[in-house]
Amino acid sequence: MLFDGVHSAVTYFDKLSMTAGLSLTFAFLFLIFMLQNAFAKKCSHIELVEMRLYFFNHLFIYIL
Repeated sequence: MLFDGVHSAVTYFDKLSMTAGLSLTFAFLFLIFMLQNAFAKKCSHIELVEMRLYFFNHLFIYIL
């Protein structure tokens, strides 16, 4: 009985942390695209591609 309560609490917090992680990931992606739109007129195309690769590389490392 006690094990079932502990298991359900752990499952709840696991789902909660996964939801928070996904929310942070999507917020980070939104911030990246907003920054890219802000700097699009000031940067060349090559600099934008480098910035995207840099951010997505760090995002991939963050997800792993």
